[in-house]
Amino acid sequence: MQHHHCCEHTEKHTSHMEECEHCHPHKEHHHDHSHHSHHHNEEDFKKRFFVSLIFTIPVLILSGPINILDIPFEWIVVTLLSSVVYFYGGKPFFEGALSEIRAKRPGMMTLVAFAITSAFIYSVFGGNFFWELTTLVTVMLLGHWIEAKSISTAMKELNILQHLLPSTAHKVVGNRVVDVPLHNLRVGDVVIVKVGERIPVDGVIVEGETRVDASIVTGESIPETRRIGDRVIGGELNIDGVIKVRVEATSGNTYLDHVRKLIEEALSSRTKVQDLADRAAGMLFYVSLAAGIISFILWYPVSLTFAIERMISVFVISCPHALGLAIPMVVSISTSRLARDGVVLRDRRALEETPKVKYILLDKTGTLTEGKPVVVGYDEKSLRLAAAVERYSEHIIGRAIYKKAEEIGLDIPEARDVKVIPGKGIEGVVEGKKVYVGSLESDTGIYVVVEGEVVGNIELKDVIRHDAKEIVARLKDMGYEVYIISGDKKEITEQYARDLKVDGHFAEVKPHEKLEIVRMFKKRGKTMMVGDGINDAPALAEADVGVAIATGSEITAYTAHVIISSISALPRLIYISRKSLRRMWENLFWAASYNVVAIPAAMGILPGIVISPALAALIMSLSTVIVAFNSLRI
Repeated sequence: MQHHHCCEHTEKHTSHMEECEHCHPHKEHHHDHSHHSHHHNEEDFKKRFFVSLIFTIPVLILSGPINILDIPFEWIVVTLLSSVVYFYGGKPFFEGALSEIRAKRPGMMTLVAFAITSAFIYSVFGGNFFWELTTLVTVMLLGHWIEAKSISTAMKELNILQHLLPSTAHKVVGNRVVDVPLHNLRVGDVVIVKVGERIPVDGVIVEGETRVDASIVTGESIPETRRIGDRVIGGELNIDGVIKVRVEATSGNTYLDHVRKLIEEALSSRTKVQDLADRAAGMLFYVSLAAGIISFILWYPVSLTFAIERMISVFVISCPHALGLAIPMVVSISTSRLARDGVVLRDRRALEETPKVKYILLDKTGTLTEGKPVVVGYDEKSLRLAAAVERYSEHIIGRAIYKKAEEIGLDIPEARDVKVIPGKGIEGVVEGKKVYVGSLESDTGIYVVVEGEVVGNIELKDVIRHDAKEIVARLKDMGYEVYIISGDKKEITEQYARDLKVDGHFAEVKPHEKLEIVRMFKKRGKTMMVGDGINDAPALAEADVGVAIATGSEITAYTAHVIISSISALPRLIYISRKSLRRMWENLFWAASYNVVAIPAAMGILPGIVISPALAALIMSLSTVIVAFNSLRI
């Protein structure tokens, strides 16, 4: 293991993994019932509901079941009041119907528009259907308002991410500190972050030391110590030290920006259950149309008014609204909940596939281990000299050596004429003597050489994460078979496997061989691969669920279906995806079984049951609200 080229985390070349169409075969924009029309948000439905309600009350008093007033020109007044409700209250339904017809996918909005238009035309030409029309529109708007409210609750969680950044940063300009808006910062600028403030940008600490609450990125609430040379991410909370940070990524290109983009991408990807729901909703439109026409023909000989009423009730009660909402609602909520726990879905099909997984393959370095070496063997004299030349080293091993010397309280002398020998080590003059730290010919250890003579060696090891044992145990309790894949020698890997109590291990594995191991497991059952994202890219793409471990803005380079900040988030991914799949099927079952009873009832073919259009609207809205609340139970 040559110093300065020794870590599996070599420079991360990502060009060969630039985003390709194959990663997202389902990018086409699909009709999503959860956002019927982008123009009609929660506030819009609320406003239209109250205006329609104000106009509906006099219609009920003048011509409806209440009918307690007789006024001159009653019919004209009622027609005018109802027209306002029809045109103003019905506008979102007409616009929705238009976009459904344009997309050649008639659905819920088309049915509603057809139902209220039938009622309006029939009333204008003499049939008194005005009070049914106005109550129908008002109840439909109420249902949409409640639904929009629950969707916006889910979406607000996504926006929480953005609000974690302050609006300004304390930029260092010469000897002064100037407060500037975030979008004015450039790469290379230096900002000061005071105690209790959120870090405004992604960058590297150039002065100071602190502890940060990184839960926004990792989902872990235990504060992490950060020193000079350590990376920080915008949104993390600076707990107890003033630090100076050199900006590495600016507004639009930060970790949080990438997380948002990936989540939006995931929300526009497809799931198999979603496709099933969409097909069912599309089919339901034609079933409703047929049932409405049949009930009209059936009741026409009895009474024209009764026949129209039955037809409209069928159209309204069978709106595939709950069906259209069943999946997107669950996915939106799950995706945003996971994002708060440091889990980013790149492809929402992972929500469906994760609960079906049988085998979990864990790459060792950086997944089960810290991914950075720690000094485990040394003598103080050698460590003191090594730390002197490594004091300003940016290298992962150099920093580990200096950190250890600091930790045990050694008096570290100054070094001069320090220079890095690429691929070998580092040298400098300490207390008048030439000191070299690094690897020797044909040996991978780290040695300390003074004036050409070896005086000691320093042993480093990649240590197991503090929570890895507990996480493996939890995965096994959840019913998974867990295996380690490592590039390390057989004895080392066996030791890790024993410590972690996994079901099996693969040692001395080259990156391309990981792909073969994944293929082998896939023949036995659904397989999840968890790795660091770069050298594991082909294996992650091949797995049924590929999970990359990453933080920082490089997350978009990965081919994985899911990105987590650390292995501690894995049980959370599994737990939420299991719940999501359960909620999806519950919603589908409810939405489908509801229609089996609702359509015959609205047709008037069930003995003793007559459902008015307004009641049909109420029942339909209620079914949608039930789906929304069930989804929120995640």
